[in-house]
Amino acid sequence: MIDSTDIPLQKHNELSIKKEQQLNSSKKSVISINSTVETNPVSTVETNPVSTVETNTVSIPETAPISQAATKSIAITIQPSKQTIDTPISVNDISPYLAFVSIILIIVGWGVIYQNAKKLATRNETKSLIDDVVTIINSLDRLTIDYWLSGRKNRLETDEFILLTSAKLQTLSSRLDIVEKRNIDISCVDLSIISSHMTLNCEEVDRRKPEENRIQLQLFLEESNNSVINLYNEFQKCYTPSFGLFKNEKKSS
Repeated sequence: MIDSTDIPLQKHNELSIKKEQQLNSSKKSVISINSTVETNPVSTVETNPVSTVETNTVSIPETAPISQAATKSIAITIQPSKQTIDTPISVNDISPYLAFVSIILIIVGWGVIYQNAKKLATRNETKSLIDDVVTIINSLDRLTIDYWLSGRKNRLETDEFILLTSAKLQTLSSRLDIVEKRNIDISCVDLSIISSHMTLNCEEVDRRKPEENRIQLQLFLEESNNSVINLYNEFQKCYTPSFGLFKNEKKSS
């Protein structure tokens, strides 16, 4: 007969034996895993880190030690992805670029001012040359009027009149050549027509009728006046005049 008190003892012994077997098997598995990790840690981590983590978490008990390579692989696989956050651009980040842009704007501004000043100076010089041309034409008008309308006592000699006329026409031609070099069309001033109206039949001024002399003088004055007007028009084509902001503004009385 078996005593009833011996049955729990037997069961307790069997359970303790099974636990010892399980501990021995787990220690053997830990030793085998450590040996494989130490011999070739790179290959196990690089080839299949996820499977290594799964087998370690299942077979290794809580008290078993884990190698450094295995912990690194676990940390790498478990680490969540970080989301990048866009940070706003501050003034300090763009201040060097602002200085560079300001330098470029200053250079461009000075260039525009220089070009405008140069154009204005050229315009004033050309205008003064045209004024000289107009002054010479006006002197020719006075000389021609005095010769063709004056009486015999107050009139210049014919040779003197021709000499003065040729000298003034030569001066006028030289001034027109300078104006032409400034992109002004001088074809509107025809010196041959002006000279013919001035000196045609000037030797017979006393023998001609006064009406004929006045007609010839009128033709000369019309030609000289048209030459001045057309010359100013050509000047304004090349140098467009600037008006006020308001075209309909009226001058204060």
